[in-house]
Amino acid sequence: MLFIHGAYTSAACWQPHLMPWLSNHGHDCWALSLPGHGDSPDKARLHQYSLEDYVAAVEATVPRLPAPPILIGHSLGGTVVLRLLERISVPGAVLLAPVPPHGVVPSASRLFWQRPPLLQALGHVVQGQLQAADAPQLGAALFSPRYPPPALAEMATLFQPESMRALFDLSWQGWRSAPTLPQLPALILAAEDDALFTVEEVDACARLLHTHAHVLPGLGHAMMLDHNWTLLAQALHTWLQTHFPAR
Repeated sequence: MLFIHGAYTSAACWQPHLMPWLSNHGHDCWALSLPGHGDSPDKARLHQYSLEDYVAAVEATVPRLPAPPILIGHSLGGTVVLRLLERISVPGAVLLAPVPPHGVVPSASRLFWQRPPLLQALGHVVQGQLQAADAPQLGAALFSPRYPPPALAEMATLFQPESMRALFDLSWQGWRSAPTLPQLPALILAAEDDALFTVEEVDACARLLHTHAHVLPGLGHAMMLDHNWTLLAQALHTWLQTHFPAR
């Protein structure tokens, strides 16, 4: 499996829980940080990178793996997976709380009218200027409200600025024609407590892959880091055993 992170983070988001759990259950896990993210040497160029640059980076990584991977993308990473499926053949795909096909404008509009402090906090993340007042807002956006959110210091180790150019691309991807994607094993998971994307929006991605979204209860948008992350791990493990028993 090749894990592709979403906006504002890096491959580090898979390390605290999900990848170790899946590895211990016999799955071969790989992850990369998109250009300008994590330990990339080119972080100074972050805002120059487009969504296409992200797709190209993953496409260049796939042939270097021991076998064709199952692609697993979270949020923005889900968009990267969908665009890769237009170009390459892989055994299967998993989308976790993916950006809807129409982009992020409807989500940003909802936040502007309903939760402006949260939109402001996300702006601080883009700028790399997290503030103490941002912690409850980010916690509400990314994690289930049923549990206390991580402290700001903990979030700061996992989150980083995002490319303004890539975010612009996501904002306007609704202008793209709906792609014709292959029929392949696909799992699309929505989070019940996702403050960014609705279940209906996630299901729009699922329909592109000829299926429907499954909803994980008690999880927020950053489902791989939330308190009930084991629900995600078990859902992935079960799906992998069902569709790829020999892997």
